[in-house]
Amino acid sequence: MKHIIFCGLLISIMSFPIYAGQDTKGFKVDVVLNSTATMSGHPLSVPSGDNIKIEAHVVQIAPKSEIGKHSHPYPVLTYVISGSMEVENEDGSKQTFSAGQSFIEDANTWVINRNNSNEPVKFLAVLYAQKDQQTVMLKE
Repeated sequence: MKHIIFCGLLISIMSFPIYAGQDTKGFKVDVVLNSTATMSGHPLSVPSGDNIKIEAHVVQIAPKSEIGKHSHPYPVLTYVISGSMEVENEDGSKQTFSAGQSFIEDANTWVINRNNSNEPVKFLAVLYAQKDQQTVMLKE
């Protein structure tokens, strides 16, 4: 049964570009990201087989706050719903993303997600992992 659901989801995702941006029978889809690489240019890699899980998190960061150093076992698809945030990679490079923008956070890299503004930031993070893996590791 899991294979049928996964195949259905995969077919839906694969057919996504066919109708993206078109007003088709009462719905419209806008592509917010189409990428083969992370925000740092690394190739994408996600778990395969039937031992995977996908988690979707809606995360909010208060003004002048941050999510401390953390990493993920696989790239993370992120869509900024409101506000803006800075993402700092372990190499010190920083990029800022605002509402309506998407990016893919690097895997196995320590990052900090920071809200430097006076308004809250809210984003959707889609995380992949093996079923028995944590999707977020916090550095102490």
